[in-house]
Amino acid sequence: MTRVVADPESVQGAWVTLSGFRHFDDMAHVYRTHNGGLNWVPVGGNLPDLPVNDLVLDPDDPDERAYIATDAGVFLTSNGGDTWEPANMGLPTVPVTDLTVHGPTRSLVAATFGRSMFRSALPEISGVKTAQIFDNVEIAPNPFLSETRVSLRISAPNRVEIRLFDLSGRCLQHLFKGALPSGPHSFSVGGAGLEAGVYLLQIVDEKGAMVCRKMVKQ
Repeated sequence: MTRVVADPESVQGAWVTLSGFRHFDDMAHVYRTHNGGLNWVPVGGNLPDLPVNDLVLDPDDPDERAYIATDAGVFLTSNGGDTWEPANMGLPTVPVTDLTVHGPTRSLVAATFGRSMFRSALPEISGVKTAQIFDNVEIAPNPFLSETRVSLRISAPNRVEIRLFDLSGRCLQHLFKGALPSGPHSFSVGGAGLEAGVYLLQIVDEKGAMVCRKMVKQ
């Protein structure tokens, strides 16, 4: 266990993070309880199999928004752990061992292994939760050797942006940006220029609703 964080809005709530560094398994590394620890639910979502070293909750939205320090930088969830996205905000791709949030200035401070400390301004929270406009987002095959296809269905006409990130938060491919009608759509991802590894596919609509999926190229 690397961190236990009490839920400031519920006396029965808490988050726990695990390293798993010495166990050599792909167990979930973030868990959450809503009943004082009687039951724990994995909320690792689409996180890659990496040790999680610390967790802090956003003081303005502690129920839904959390930041974690991993061996590949910082990740953010804005929906209670259902999905995560890179939030390295200029950090080098090194293990982050500790995080601290300063609520009054909405600042996040990260301590790294061997690369000193970094500070970043957190985005303001509008209070609008992520909308569920994307249905049946699938990546097949996954893992893949050369190329794969991303299939999704949107419930209403929308402007959509689809990008591929590495674990450091660097955008590698800009797959699509523009208007789409409602219904099913499919996009090709990969290519000879993409090295073997773990990647994150991000799909965002014009109002900021987002889904994020893990992809593995062999």
